Amino acid sequence: MVGGAMRSAFRIFFGSEGSRPWLVLCSLILASSLEIVGIGVLLPLFSTTVGGEQPWLAQIALSIFSAIGIEARANELITFLIIVFLLKYLLTYFAMNITSFVETEVSTRLRTTMLQLLFGANWRYLVGRKAGELTNEVINNATRAASAYRQSARLFSYCVQAFFYLCAAFLVSLGLTVTGIIVGVIFYLSFSVVVKWNRQLGARQIKNMSTLSILLSDTLNNIKPIRAMERQKYTVENILEQNRKVRVVSRRMAIIGNAVYTIGDAFLVGTLLLGLYIATVWFQVPFSELAVMAIIAIRAIETLKQTQRFRQALATSESAYWSTQKQIETLTCMQEPRGGVLVPNLTQGCTFENVSFSHDTLPVVQDISLSIPANDITVFIGPSGAGKTTIVDLLLGLNMANSGKIAIDDMQLKDIDLGRWRKMIGYVPQETTLLHSTIRQNITLDDPTITDDDVFEALRLSGAERFVNRLPDGLETVAGEMGTRFSGGERQRIALARALVLKPKLLLLDEVTSALDPDTELEICGNILDLRGALTILAVTHREAWTSIASHIYRVENGSVEPVKARVGVLPSIKGSLES
Repeated sequence: MVGGAMRSAFRIFFGSEGSRPWLVLCSLILASSLEIVGIGVLLPLFSTTVGGEQPWLAQIALSIFSAIGIEARANELITFLIIVFLLKYLLTYFAMNITSFVETEVSTRLRTTMLQLLFGANWRYLVGRKAGELTNEVINNATRAASAYRQSARLFSYCVQAFFYLCAAFLVSLGLTVTGIIVGVIFYLSFSVVVKWNRQLGARQIKNMSTLSILLSDTLNNIKPIRAMERQKYTVENILEQNRKVRVVSRRMAIIGNAVYTIGDAFLVGTLLLGLYIATVWFQVPFSELAVMAIIAIRAIETLKQTQRFRQALATSESAYWSTQKQIETLTCMQEPRGGVLVPNLTQGCTFENVSFSHDTLPVVQDISLSIPANDITVFIGPSGAGKTTIVDLLLGLNMANSGKIAIDDMQLKDIDLGRWRKMIGYVPQETTLLHSTIRQNITLDDPTITDDDVFEALRLSGAERFVNRLPDGLETVAGEMGTRFSGGERQRIALARALVLKPKLLLLDEVTSALDPDTELEICGNILDLRGALTILAVTHREAWTSIASHIYRVENGSVEPVKARVGVLPSIKGSLES
């Protein structure tokens, strides 16, 4: 177990991206070396002060000091000792700062890597994961993973110090050192089971925290219907029960940690006193050597205590580190193919030719063929679950067809750069939820290249300009959690403005009016009708109003597609009704 803990610490300390292990290690070695030099000065200092025969190690130290021009007088030795320890603490402070900076860097890089991989993951993987779970992995686990690096660095530093104390102790008294090694091994082995318990509790706590985060996130996302129906009692009880599990594990970890600290402290102090008694009575060690050994023993005991402390801390946090690394590996394997290098212009339109797609073994669309002409309005109609949204996802490149061809103009989608293609698309989903930020941020998505003029033009095209201008704070109005400050129609108009602000060539509307009243739906249809001829529009719906503005209609049902004759002559009548 000891070897396992040290192997884990070694891998984390030297393997964390963004760490500077050799710089930290060199600083620690220099600091520990200076401390041992300082302890070495104490031998001739004590021997000179007390008088009598100089121990052999003291004689060697005096010869070294004489060679470098330091007199063996107390004031010179004390001055040298002060300088050595000042340098030692400066180096230790330097190493600690590096460790702290690296911990922040490790945490930041882990989050950056996970976020980049997360937003580049394929669509099937993303829709199969819970938002709360992903959030917990990016935020909480990355923070705990950085904590694991800190524990590893501290554990490694104390191991370096222990090695130098061991070397110094060997030079002072071989017998006492061997005794101390035996005691240290017993101390470590005695608490191996405790470290195993902590590792298991740490893994359980990560699972508990992830579950709690998911429950809370899902509940808050559905807080309005829950509160509206006064259904929060059992939901809150479920969350509180999970919170109690977190508390139970935290208490057990605290009990184990406090027991180790108290018992370990008593064990090591008792061993020190027993060692001093044996050295004085049995071995009759000279006072100067006994004093230096006592100092080394005290420092070694403190080092052992800190080593055990960080060993325990690492056992509880390393699970988060390895969980994060595993998640990074998974996300790396789940990256979305980015297609080819071609960039379409969308001057002709989009075509599907004998396209089939299945979710695993479940067929969704089968052998469909259709055409979406450029700069016109095409509408897909059909019942829920018929495959309409799947066709849109195929056109977006979020899902890849199992067979058949999808083309933009005369370029096959598989040969097109998906990033460049999607930048030409404005998309409005069925479930319109806004960010908890200002209207401006909801439309620009923090893109600095989008000006207020662009925003107001998008608001005008979406029909949202009038109600936004009536707001006291205008564009600075905060939408509230998921946009709940606004009505459904207002949210849809802001979402439409977000889709139009970059002047897309293709506008995809997925059931955007399914939850709106007929009058609001008619107004939005009028806004879309005004865009006809300026861009290609594809609307997915099961509402009659959209068929009134479509030039091309397809019925999607049971995974197949059939063209429906457009109602020629209806366009002017709906526009007239809107104007009246």
